[in-house]
Amino acid sequence: MAMVISVSFFGLHRNLVQTDRVQVELSNKIRVVDDLFPYLKDRYPSLSLGKESVLVTVNNNISSFDHELLPNDEV
Repeated sequence: MAMVISVSFFGLHRNLVQTDRVQVELSNKIRVVDDLFPYLKDRYPSLSLGKESVLVTVNNNISSFDHELLPNDEV
């Protein structure tokens, strides 16, 4: 069974990726919030994701970049 999280986009980021939500499979390369940045930048080259310009929440709670991701998390 795949371990999947949901990543939501808002505002300008939503416009750039042209969707409000994507599903991301957890793997050895994606374990914490910080691991999502290279994955998303690779998948959406027009997306400018500077850590200083985003507020990250996991399951509606403000989160740090070292927060460990679990299956079914909403980021």
